Amino acid sequence: MKSEIKDPYYESLYRLLLRNVDGKQKKILVMGTHAGRDTETLLSVYPRLEATILEPILSFIVDYEAQFKGRSNVQIAMGKWEEMSSFEEKFDLAVCLDGIEHSKRPYRIVDNLTKYSDEIIISCPNGFWFFKDGHRYVDHGHGPHISQIKRSEIRKFLKDRGYEINILAGVRKRWLGPFSFGTFVRAVKK
Repeated sequence: MKSEIKDPYYESLYRLLLRNVDGKQKKILVMGTHAGRDTETLLSVYPRLEATILEPILSFIVDYEAQFKGRSNVQIAMGKWEEMSSFEEKFDLAVCLDGIEHSKRPYRIVDNLTKYSDEIIISCPNGFWFFKDGHRYVDHGHGPHISQIKRSEIRKFLKDRGYEINILAGVRKRWLGPFSFGTFVRAVKK
């Protein structure tokens, strides 16, 4: 994969993402703070995927429409991640990278992902990403990080809904220190 991304966290995250998508998935749902980049990464390896990006912010939708102009295999839908009711179809894979920490109801988002796909991939940063010197990090478009999600909580939440955890990995944010890991989860309905 050719990437313009120089951030070690995202390089690790995208390696994990591509290692856990095998091309058998035909229709994917993508949401999260960098859904356009996430979709582009997947399409760079699997150009025949049909991707639907769910985005709540109009200015991001405008950017995504320009980014994917002329690509009939990418659809952009407007909607809140917590209130995903606009889809009649199911997806082969639902991906939410670094999105749930922006919600007061992160598990509502995860629950919605389970309604639309039997295979999901989720990532989120840990507490080191939230605070530095006692101050909340700057909002980068989707609001500040307001929910801290533990790996053990995601594991239990998904297992309680009949999902088998195929991978539960840490994604290191090197510049934040030795304990600064994010979480990457791939789960499949049993």
